Amino acid sequence: MEVFVTLLNSAAVNGFFAVLGFLVIILFLLAVAMYLLQSIGFYKMGKRAGVSNSWLAFIPPFNGYVMGKILGPERVKFLGQKITSPELLIPVTPFIMAFSNSLTASGSALLYLLYFVINLVGVIFLLVCNYQFLKMYKGESAKILFILSLVFPIIWPFLIFSMRNADPVDSVYNYDDYNDYYYTE
Repeated sequence: MEVFVTLLNSAAVNGFFAVLGFLVIILFLLAVAMYLLQSIGFYKMGKRAGVSNSWLAFIPPFNGYVMGKILGPERVKFLGQKITSPELLIPVTPFIMAFSNSLTASGSALLYLLYFVINLVGVIFLLVCNYQFLKMYKGESAKILFILSLVFPIIWPFLIFSMRNADPVDSVYNYDDYNDYYYTE
């Protein structure tokens, strides 16, 4: 018992916990900075696109509402269907995925399979939306940026922030006809 108490009082253990605490603080500050970069990016793009509730960009997962409004009703196709309300489906998808986790409580193999399928479809849908969003603003370079954001997810907030003042480069909309829905200059 004496050895254990001596070990807890040692300078090495105190130093270890000091370094660990410092690293936790640094990681927390980095996470807050990345959250703010992404939120500011979505907020600015939402304002430019005329999204009335663009302040929702600061509330995860409702920042997906802003992303969906920017994407609009003609851009996202998933499982052969055109998604006409991505602003509703994008923020609801994480909740559906979280709810499906409760299916595993019974221990049934069939429910585990259902949980797996629901989460797989949800992740793929969100990735399709992310790709379409990048393609909307980055054009053909969206492919490499999307792959890089999958390999290094830390770049996603920087990509969103870098696009905050950009105009879409694709031609899904005739922007003159969609001023009420889309851009207001």
